[in-house]
Amino acid sequence: MISLHKSVIELTQIESLFNAASEAYRSALTAVRDNIVEVEPAGAAAHRARLETILRSLDQLRDRDSILESASVLKVELHGYRTDAQRRLDALNQQLASTVAALQQLIESLAGRSDGHQERLHTELGRLKTLMRVDDLKTLRAGLSEAICGISDCIEQIQRQNQLVVALLRDEIRTLHSRVETVEHAATVDPVTGLMNRGKIEAVIQQQVASGLAFCMIFVRVENFKTLQRQNGRRITDQLTVAASRRLAAIVGNRGSAGHWSDDELIAIVNIPKNEAVRICRDLPGQLRGPHQCTREGQPAHLLLQVSAGVVEARPGERAERLLDRVDTIMRSLAGG
Repeated sequence: MISLHKSVIELTQIESLFNAASEAYRSALTAVRDNIVEVEPAGAAAHRARLETILRSLDQLRDRDSILESASVLKVELHGYRTDAQRRLDALNQQLASTVAALQQLIESLAGRSDGHQERLHTELGRLKTLMRVDDLKTLRAGLSEAICGISDCIEQIQRQNQLVVALLRDEIRTLHSRVETVEHAATVDPVTGLMNRGKIEAVIQQQVASGLAFCMIFVRVENFKTLQRQNGRRITDQLTVAASRRLAAIVGNRGSAGHWSDDELIAIVNIPKNEAVRICRDLPGQLRGPHQCTREGQPAHLLLQVSAGVVEARPGERAERLLDRVDTIMRSLAGG
């Protein structure tokens, strides 16, 4: 009897420790979500949404192995976010350093002039050097746009007055413009599917609401995504996501646009009546099911997707924030949450 009583006490203590560990993991997730460094605002928003999904899924995790697996996946994803954000910032800073060097050469060539161009370019040079210490991509892009406008205007005046050769600096500015456009494009495109990412989808929804035009949203969820990922790995599920997203985009065609909402969820924003959107939605599970051909360990594999779909119609006069809340609600309902 004493041994049995002791065992019950120990089991109670183990359960208490498990609950404490689960709560600690939830607190850590919340802290990471609330303190993501927004080097790239759109990327940070996507990762914050991903953390929200993991936080909601914790309610279904009842054993130690499931929590450890969730923590391991989170660690890899956070490392990838940090690496990608740093890579983009480093590339832009590298180009910025090259532009600073070219501008310094131009300023030196203007030494002794009294037309004020040297002083003005010195001011823009100081602005660029300050931007080199900025670690927020949104602030960096805004500052670069202002500096580029100032430099371009000054160069045009120099050309008109003195026909000064500034081809080198123009090339640097053109390259910098291209780099900024590339970064801005990457901030709106999902790297897996090439479709709109979550941040861009939300922006399009807000634009549609502001325009006052009627539209619908078609939601797609891959029910067996996690099972396929566990059995085949992330590379295979990425291939499947690409295949499903391409079919969805082809089905939508010129009636709207499609995007990647989360790992296992896609959205299409369509400018069609609700009854037509419902008809498309009804056919989607069969159209996206497959089989989809993938390459697994060097061999072709044909895999099937279990798909559920739903439709939401934007209500007249509905605020964008309210509509996005309904988007989140229907996604949770498709996920069974």
